[in-house]
Amino acid sequence: MVKKKLGLNVIFTIFLLVGLLGTADQLYQLNKINPLNQMIAHGELVKDADYPYLNNFSIAYSEAQKNDYKHAIRAYGKLLENAQAFMASMAVAGFISHFLIWPILRITIA
Repeated sequence: MVKKKLGLNVIFTIFLLVGLLGTADQLYQLNKINPLNQMIAHGELVKDADYPYLNNFSIAYSEAQKNDYKHAIRAYGKLLENAQAFMASMAVAGFISHFLIWPILRITIA
């Protein structure tokens, strides 16, 4: 009986520690993204190398706000090209996983 309670305590302690680690990670991410959110809320340009898509979007948006439509359209077109390249890479990854990895897993599992 004592061994069973000790085992449950260990399991619940592990769950508690995993939950605390997850909470700490989410707080870290929140503190990391908060300055970026403040920049967006104030309408400032996002000049962060970690977010190139958002950087290009904020540049295009600010150009449109300044009535510089020629450069804004060019910047939005560049964003669309990047988005299409991203979607194409996701399609390739889906193709690889569907036709190459899943058959191997099916053979291994069966």
